[in-house]
Amino acid sequence: MMMFVYNILSVVLFPILLSYLMLFKRGATKHFFYALLQRITGKYTGKEKNFTLWIHCASVGEVNALVPLVKKIKLYHTDWKILLSTQTATGYNAAKEKNIFDEVIFAPIDFNFSVRRLISQFDTKLFILMETEFWPNLIVLVKKIKRVPIILINGRISDKTYKIYLKYRSFFRHVFSAVDYFIMKDELNVNRMKDLSAMPENKIFAFGNLKYDVVLPSVNRQGLYKELSLNCAEDKIISVGSLREGEEENIILVLKKLCCKYHSIKFILAPRHLHRIPHIASVLKKNNIEFVLRTEVKNKDAHCSMPFRCVLLDTYGELISVYSISEIAIIGGSFVKSYGGHNPVEAASYGIPVIFGPYMSNFLDIAEELKLKGGAIQVSSYEELYIALGKLVEDSEYRRKVGSNALSCILQHRGAAARTLSFIESLLNADANTT
Repeated sequence: MMMFVYNILSVVLFPILLSYLMLFKRGATKHFFYALLQRITGKYTGKEKNFTLWIHCASVGEVNALVPLVKKIKLYHTDWKILLSTQTATGYNAAKEKNIFDEVIFAPIDFNFSVRRLISQFDTKLFILMETEFWPNLIVLVKKIKRVPIILINGRISDKTYKIYLKYRSFFRHVFSAVDYFIMKDELNVNRMKDLSAMPENKIFAFGNLKYDVVLPSVNRQGLYKELSLNCAEDKIISVGSLREGEEENIILVLKKLCCKYHSIKFILAPRHLHRIPHIASVLKKNNIEFVLRTEVKNKDAHCSMPFRCVLLDTYGELISVYSISEIAIIGGSFVKSYGGHNPVEAASYGIPVIFGPYMSNFLDIAEELKLKGGAIQVSSYEELYIALGKLVEDSEYRRKVGSNALSCILQHRGAAARTLSFIESLLNADANTT
């Protein structure tokens, strides 16, 4: 009965949601419209029909977190075929660029008919959900029709989502009952899942966070300095990763004030969404800050020969490389409560100090651990951000110490990918022995 109501509401409300997004949020949600017809119809676009694993995730952050696990799988199980489904165009493109998945597809809209059609077009031995991807029809129908094990890996339930699940506990318990095992990232999330799912304790584990196992790309740092017209000996680079609407102006003002005091400072802004580029550019112009776009540098535009203080990253997929040439990293999305911060692991993995604002609920465990180990600084205001940055710029020994602590913290917490792979292997072996 609950699924029937969910399916009716989904179909009825979807056109209303679509109209709202098209009229008022087209720029911010344009990824939603990418391949929309394909997602509604449940059309499978891949060539391979038989998979060992089908992994489903949301977007580029989850794709990046999967890389160390999938690379281990491909190293030890060269015959395993892996299908990845993702919700967004950025996730889809990132997965394609990794070139480690056998097929990459867009996930269907969670309509009963869309999911049924998609899953009828291929087979898998195991269905893996990543982090928070609890789509009722997708989970229930895979279990009902495919009759394969379903597991959640790197599971997390945010404060906001936890409240929603509690409100509709009976419905979500029905959905969760289709999942065989929940591999959560820490004990807090284990306890939340125990409370929500009513599953036996031997079905819910904490294996650590896959995001600690990040695989850093090989970067030609000298080449990147040269390409960005930066001086590795003189310029101190501050990067702002995943900058979000609502914090852009204030962070830019802090950096402008910093640059006035410390002339060696240059900064790189990497917005979370590229549709914010025109607005950020207008803020920079308004504050008389000379800047270049990353694409201008890449295309060797004549404008790039002019002096500049800021590089505005108008490309996807380069933030991690930018961290490799940075002295300090500021984590975006952490100064506006509704965003809950972004992943600080990539920056910390390069051994540079990490600064974030008061709101890191999406990565609370990582943020707290980095702070505890002295590898990150949390500030409660933009004024505190300015003070923290000034101290790091002035005191090179302090800057190196915080960066070293950050890297040490990351290295201490690696290993979730190996534990997760071991569990997947035991699950598939047990299934093979029973067939």
